[in-house]
Amino acid sequence: MHHVNPAYWEEAKQHLRSDSILARLMDDYPDSVLRSHGDPFRTLVKAILGQQVSVASAQSLWNRLLALCPNDELHPVPLLALEDEQLRLCGISRQKRLYLTHLSTFFLPSERRSLDYWNDFSDVDVMKHLTSIKGIGRWSAEMFLIFCLQRPNIFPVHDIGLQRALARYYGITPKPFDVERAELLAQSWQPYRTVALWYLWRALDPIEVQY
Repeated sequence: MHHVNPAYWEEAKQHLRSDSILARLMDDYPDSVLRSHGDPFRTLVKAILGQQVSVASAQSLWNRLLALCPNDELHPVPLLALEDEQLRLCGISRQKRLYLTHLSTFFLPSERRSLDYWNDFSDVDVMKHLTSIKGIGRWSAEMFLIFCLQRPNIFPVHDIGLQRALARYYGITPKPFDVERAELLAQSWQPYRTVALWYLWRALDPIEVQY
C-alpha cells in the first residue's frame, strides 16, 4: 500500500527546534515521519479496534479481522457481510462489533471513502461528522485527523501516550493530568503540534504506530 509523507514535515521540525527537548528527540529519530495510507475507512476501523487496548492487542485484532476479508482488503460491504460470530472469534468485543457496524453503514456511500471528501472539511467539521457515528469519540476522530488527513496542528491532550511523555519529559503532573498546563506548553508548538506529538510518541515507543 502506498504511503504519503506530509509536505510540511521538515518545516515543522525547524519550527520545533526552539524547544530543546523536542530538538533532542528529533535527533534521536531522524528518519521517523508520519505516513498516511490514504484510506479513511481503514483508519477508523483501526481506531475502533485500538480503543482501550494496548498497541499489540489492537494489531492482533486487526490482523485477525483482515484475514477474514477478501484479498486482505477492508471495505464496508464485506465487513457488514461477516457473521457476528466470526468477529467474536477474532476477539472483538460485542461493543466494538456494534461500532464497526455503525461505521460500515456510515461509509457505504463511496464518496465518504475518498480523501477528497474529507479534505474539504476543517478540523472542527471533521470532528463533528465523525463523532456523530456511534463508537467514534474525540480520540478516534483525532487519530483520523492525524493519521489519515495528516492535519498539522492536532493535539489529543487526553491521549494516554501523550500524557505519559509530557509527564516524563516536561514534568507535567500525571495523576490527575494537568490538561491546562499541557495545552499552555503546546502553544509554542503551533501550528505543528501534530509533529511534536509524533516525536513524543516515538520517545515512548520507537516502533511507529499506523492507523
